[in-house]
Parts: sequence; structure tokens; C-alpha cells
Amino acid sequence: MTYGVSMNTPGTGSRVVGSFLRTQLVDDASPIVYGIQDRLAVYSDSGQSLSVSATGGGGRGGGAGRGGGAGPRATGRGLPDEVDSVRGRPALDPRFEAAPTPRVDAWAYALPTDEQLRSPLNIIPPQYRPRVPLRFADQNQLLVSGLLQGGGDIAQRPVVVDVPMEQGHVVLFANNPLYRGSTVGSYALVLNVIVNFDNLNAGRKVDVK
Repeated sequence: MTYGVSMNTPGTGSRVVGSFLRTQLVDDASPIVYGIQDRLAVYSDSGQSLSVSATGGGGRGGGAGRGGGAGPRATGRGLPDEVDSVRGRPALDPRFEAAPTPRVDAWAYALPTDEQLRSPLNIIPPQYRPRVPLRFADQNQLLVSGLLQGGGDIAQRPVVVDVPMEQGHVVLFANNPLYRGSTVGSYALVLNVIVNFDNLNAGRKVDVK
């Protein structure tokens, strides 16, 4: 695909068959979503989504445990908003507890840590990192029409990703924005890319590290 982006297919907990799924704007300053209203319904044939990363190894794949509630926690214990502790085990002295892992939304990427930056060969420079203008909605708001089972592997993940590359951009769609005559509402996503091909960096916020 391209650096910092990977494609996901739904796991056993989710199933989509030719459905319209709700989306949500993430970065309305991107020219790709000029004129696009929030909560646009997009066509998905089988529930593909994207993941993004600040490293050259691709996105986070199915790593929903670090995302914004799109799946269970990595430990498999409790709910996303509960304290992740083992029942019956004495609480640790706060002075010796490891620093909590920063929360990373399912449509975003984790910023490189100081340790990673000490050997930054695999770190994508800030100006070339993936930009996400549009993501799938939360799981309980996802289905608009069609068949959807589960949806936790799809919810909140990127629908459209814009990646600067050399003198241009690679724009990736998890949906099919030009499917027959059924997706007129998402035609503008493609038209905006064509019309603004030389100005897709407009409104882009560059990471500080």
C-alpha cells in the first residue's frame, strides 16, 4: 500500500454485506472533505477499513486495544473505562507503577516515543505522515442500511487516508466511493481529490515530533 497505512478486514466478530455505514468527519480542513456533511453514509462491500501509523511498518492492523473503544483491551479484562486491575491482588505502590500508555483513538496513530526517536530510521517524518479526514462512526451509530453483524472491528477506523509522497499524494479509500449509481453522496470525495490535487496539504497540522 504505502508507508504508515494498512488495510483491515473484519474479524470473526464483525460481518458486513453490501451495507451503508455511517461516517464522521475528523479533519474538516482537508480539501478532500470540502462540502461533505458530517455523518455521511458510505457504501462498504465487506467492511474493509484502514489503520494508520507514524512508522514505516504500516498501520496498527487489528490493534483495537489501543484505539478509542473499537475493541476489547489488550489484557482482556473489564470494560474500556474501568481500572485494569487483577481482582484480589494488592494495589501497587504508585511510586513503582509504570506510566500509563497514552490513549490512541482508533482512527489516529501514536506519536513516536522518546525511545523510538533515539533510533528514528523507521519513523515517518511528520510532514509525510498519514492524514485522516474521515472515519467510521462509533459502533452503536454505524449501520445505516444493509447487513451489519458486530462492527467493533470497523467502528471509528479511518475511511479516507491522505499520504504525501514525493511530489504528490496517495489517497486511499476503505469504502467504494463510486459504486454504480448508489453512492452519489460520496462522489464529492473523489471529485475533491481531483480538483485539489495540488493543494491537498491545505489546513494540515504537522506533528512537533
